[in-house]
Amino acid sequence: IELLRPQSAVRRLNPTLYPMDSGTADIARLTGGAAASYVGENQNLPKTEPTSGTVKATAKKLGAIIPISNDWLRRPKVGGEAIVRDDLIAALGQRGDLAFIRGAGTQYTPKGLRYWAPSANVIAANGTVNLANVTTDLGKLWLQLANGNVRFLRPGWLIAPRTFNYLMNVRDGNGNFAFREEMMAGRLWGYPFAYTTQIPINLGGGSNESE
Repeated sequence: IELLRPQSAVRRLNPTLYPMDSGTADIARLTGGAAASYVGENQNLPKTEPTSGTVKATAKKLGAIIPISNDWLRRPKVGGEAIVRDDLIAALGQRGDLAFIRGAGTQYTPKGLRYWAPSANVIAANGTVNLANVTTDLGKLWLQLANGNVRFLRPGWLIAPRTFNYLMNVRDGNGNFAFREEMMAGRLWGYPFAYTTQIPINLGGGSNESE
């Protein structure tokens, strides 16, 4: 996992990892929270009970086979083993990101973040791309979580490289880079981000939109 982490945008954002030794895991969740009340002196507090449920996680298998020629094995190349290893790790990282972000959740593949999000939480970005509109859209995404009382324990942004490039180069009316200094430190609006080519840039009617 340590070798795979730099190759995977999702793993770089430090997600919670659950052991899946038995192939399944029942993860507890709250479906309704407790309620607090003010009461007068010597009055009993009203009873409140959170409601709970579980999410059943099922292990999915990701792997690859790399054939290596006998000549390669008989005449080892300098650094050859590392080249094969690093290529395999990169392939696993890319394919894992695709599943974690946009996987359809079929029998053999995980369900990605994009499809776990309730439709009401999907924000339509402004079609006119400029600093004012992009800043407003970033605020809408943050506000959607804040209005849902999300605790922001380990939040993060996932973006396409094209989006990263735009945010790094967009300037304000005085010619100052709007986000570059913060993004050079690995943050956007104070939260960590990662970019990956597994976020598409060919969506929408013009086949040029991203998420």
